[in-house]
Amino acid sequence: MIYNSTTGKFVMWMHKENGTDYSQSRAAVAVSDTVDGDYTWRGSFRPPSGTTSRDMTLFKDDDGTAYQITFAAGNADLHVYKLTADYTGYDTLVANPWPGNYRESPALFKRDGVYFMLTSGTSGWNPNQQKYATATSLAGPWTAMADVGDATAYGSQTAFVLPVQGTAGTSYLYLGDRWGNSMGGTVNDSQYVWLPLTFPTRTTMNLPWYPQTAIDTAAGTVTGVDGGPYYSLIAQHSGKCLDVANASTADGAYVNQYHCTTGTNQQWRFQDRPGGYYSLVARHSGKCLDVANASTADGTRLIQWPCGTGTNQQFQRPAV
Repeated sequence: MIYNSTTGKFVMWMHKENGTDYSQSRAAVAVSDTVDGDYTWRGSFRPPSGTTSRDMTLFKDDDGTAYQITFAAGNADLHVYKLTADYTGYDTLVANPWPGNYRESPALFKRDGVYFMLTSGTSGWNPNQQKYATATSLAGPWTAMADVGDATAYGSQTAFVLPVQGTAGTSYLYLGDRWGNSMGGTVNDSQYVWLPLTFPTRTTMNLPWYPQTAIDTAAGTVTGVDGGPYYSLIAQHSGKCLDVANASTADGAYVNQYHCTTGTNQQWRFQDRPGGYYSLVARHSGKCLDVANASTADGTRLIQWPCGTGTNQQFQRPAV
């Protein structure tokens, strides 16, 4: 949804289907005088090229021109369309930067004169590697896609990037969907993942993990916070602590029992999962306790691994 300051209308674009499959793949538009008011349906349609429109986002540039960014041709292509002056229809196709690349869930924002396009792969409900590209013009040239975040975007899929503007400047907040279906639940069990985006250079972007995110809307700051509380997990029979061996931060590092210390490799945070389960997140690495290879065999090693949505990273804590 975007606001048209010329017409005074809030304009909502949607992905329309028949409720059964993706055979329609149409865009739809509705408008309202107020953001929370009654919306007037303006119809559904496909882009003027006749191709499809699925996952989409809207972007309003500094000059007031609005664009729809949508995946087409069965998610093979990403199309950037300029919209009409009233934002309710298509004007022209501006770019098709990565034909045949098969991505979805686009988010577009502009920072310091550089456009950033963030997308996900196509793996249904299951999270995957998010990638981004940059350009100084929406028409391109655009860079090749580069990885950002970990291999699953910390168990999420790109939904939007929200600029937070204030007295100290503008920060950028990543909003990701952690789909309930990827965690053994339903779509109603889905969660949001909010994380700060950081920018090492004008044209590069990082998506680091933090247990908590602090947002100051007055100052315009988005800051990662080392959350808590953290716990030591002590074996009753030995009095020793659950320990990531050698305080390693590497994927696949072994998790053992070891005499208790003050090391952060023995400190764990319980992160809620559906159905009364928890993931255990190591403080020193931000990675999760993981049953290696999702094995169900007795004696399988425990390791640390980037947090995902697999049930081999989900544990209960029943009373004994």
